[in-house]
Amino acid sequence: MDPLRAIVFYATGIKEEEFEREAIKFAKFHKLPSESVIPVNCKGPLWKRRKVVLEALAKRHELEVVAMFCHGWPRRIQFGFNLENVEMLAGAMDDAASTYAQVILYACSCGRRPGLSPKKRIYYPDSFVGEDSFAYDLAISCDFGKTVWAHYDSGHTTRNPFVLVFESYGCIKWMVPPFHKDWARWVKDLKGKKRFNFFEEGS
Repeated sequence: MDPLRAIVFYATGIKEEEFEREAIKFAKFHKLPSESVIPVNCKGPLWKRRKVVLEALAKRHELEVVAMFCHGWPRRIQFGFNLENVEMLAGAMDDAASTYAQVILYACSCGRRPGLSPKKRIYYPDSFVGEDSFAYDLAISCDFGKTVWAHYDSGHTTRNPFVLVFESYGCIKWMVPPFHKDWARWVKDLKGKKRFNFFEEGS
């Protein structure tokens, strides 16, 4: 990955040290310069959080990767973006990123269909479990070619294996389907450095 073509955002505030640690490890793994790693103060109002993200994206061009480390929920992420204003984030990403950019949401649950229990992940088709989630709406709001990766449930910031892939044309699939024959290996791989670049192999 070209160091000049990636940006990493991470939440700061109360009990969010893990986001900073993992974001810095991600940046170090990809040899990103310090100016490509952006802290977002999540103690303040939502509009200020959005402003930090949008202004940082406005200064970038032809990004290959946008990574976000923060808390997440089915309808929103901690940086002040939700289902009502997700198009604002999508538009900023389209302006800042290349056609086939990867958006990595290291944020709990923002890939899960609102109202669906985390325990139902293996009982429904891939398209159903992620439909209408924040990650889904972000993907379909972006220009054709973008891919969004997001977690289905809560778990470790980077080691959570329940990863869904959202394409801009509406397709949803598991990175590795739960309890697939490769599941145990996938879980093991995420304990190592693969958690920082799994999207490169899966794109």
